[in-house]
Amino acid sequence: AVPASPSAPAAQPKRASAVRPAVAKRPPVKPPRQKHKPKHQAKHGRHGGQKAGQKGGHRRG
Repeated sequence: AVPASPSAPAAQPKRASAVRPAVAKRPPVKPPRQKHKPKHQAKHGRHGGQKAGQKGGHRRG
């Protein structure tokens, strides 16, 4: 709204390449492949689940 003072130099918009030099693009990263679901490891280890006599477990909500 305010006119620029004539003494000030005309503001030139900076080009994008001058601000940040172009970086080599990384190749696309594939998502990790689907692992097999744990089958008989329900009783111990990282996959939780119940011991004998308790209904349900991992993969049974």
